[in-house]
Amino acid sequence: MEINRIEKKLALSSLLLMLLFAASFMPFFNSTNKEKIQKTAILNPKYKNIVQFSIEKKGGSSIFFQKVEDKWLGKSQNSSMQEEFSNIFPVEKKLVSKFLENCRKVQEFHKISQSQNGIKKMELSDNKTSDFSLKFIEPDGKTLCEILFNLKNLRENRIYLRSTSTFSVFELQDENLTPFLNADADFWADPYIIPQNIFGTVSENDIQSASLFIQTEKNQELKRIPQENYRKLLQLHHGHLLEQKYQTSEEPLKEESLKNPLKAQIKVELGNTKEIFINAEKKDKNTFVLNYSFPLEQHHINYNVCLSEWTFSRILELAEINE
Repeated sequence: MEINRIEKKLALSSLLLMLLFAASFMPFFNSTNKEKIQKTAILNPKYKNIVQFSIEKKGGSSIFFQKVEDKWLGKSQNSSMQEEFSNIFPVEKKLVSKFLENCRKVQEFHKISQSQNGIKKMELSDNKTSDFSLKFIEPDGKTLCEILFNLKNLRENRIYLRSTSTFSVFELQDENLTPFLNADADFWADPYIIPQNIFGTVSENDIQSASLFIQTEKNQELKRIPQENYRKLLQLHHGHLLEQKYQTSEEPLKEESLKNPLKAQIKVELGNTKEIFINAEKKDKNTFVLNYSFPLEQHHINYNVCLSEWTFSRILELAEINE
């Protein structure tokens, strides 16, 4: 009986040793490896009331975003420009909401390095070496956090990133974030000639009056745009943003009639003293420049966009200018 007990103990011990031995050859997936995968977000979801952030591209161009009441303004800066901002423009609100939603999304971040060498290798030392710098800014102007990004593997939508407050470098697979980081100011800007992100969405019923003033060397005329044309006016889009000091054509431009002016002004009255003035100037034979400049709360909207001659001719048609 004693022998049987000893044999059982030996057999049990042998089995335990065999299991431990086999476990030593199992794929490496222990607590150390689990620490390399962190479920987190670029922006802590608890920060629900972000009012300022900026995206800076390698080379110096940047866009600063600021919330004004329930609207967003974008301030673009080109590294080659002397001015602080080249354009201050209304931003598509739905794009900002989607971007911030993506930043607060909890995902799997794969830690690939936690050393100075890893940071240098992935070119994430500072905003001069990284492809993008994303800053979230508190209302008092202090930086809440800054994230550096490197988009080295776009085919697989893999992003390398780190917070400037740590040495940890992470890899993230996300196809939704890259388009926002890679976008220029035109992507964010309100695309409509009559902006839909300054005084809220403007419908034809919101317009009390709309007019087009044209002045040439020989004639000048103020034309009311008929109410039945308001909807078509609201559907018109402008082109891309221009630097404040845009170059006009060196070639003399001819104005033949009211249908071919060098300058014009669009005025839209929305009621409650809300007015939109848009100055139009011919840049070359195929393009006009629209300038928007008016106050908004404690800020001042000021931006230039290009407009094709075809689109400008549509405005003339809506104002029923036939000369």
